[in-house]
Amino acid sequence: MNRKLKWRNLSITQENVGEYLQDLYDETKGQYITQGVSFNKDDPYQMGLLRLALLEPQSFSGFCKHLLAKHFKSEGKTIKEMSLSRKH
Repeated sequence: MNRKLKWRNLSITQENVGEYLQDLYDETKGQYITQGVSFNKDDPYQMGLLRLALLEPQSFSGFCKHLLAKHFKSEGKTIKEMSLSRKH
């Protein structure tokens, strides 16, 4: 079943996040799972955020990962390192 259809009316919770990640992993053909960030071209604030992010020395993806880690660390949450494997 298509992941988007399967998860359409469901919320991701602590109990099912592993299953959701496995579904993302299984449907990804390449090496990387990509999650998007959209910026409204007509919103000067959002365009300003994008401009500043693009000026950072690391890649946009690296910058987002850094911000995520910083955010969760400030909340006292431990980042659980994990690996998923494809089912063949």
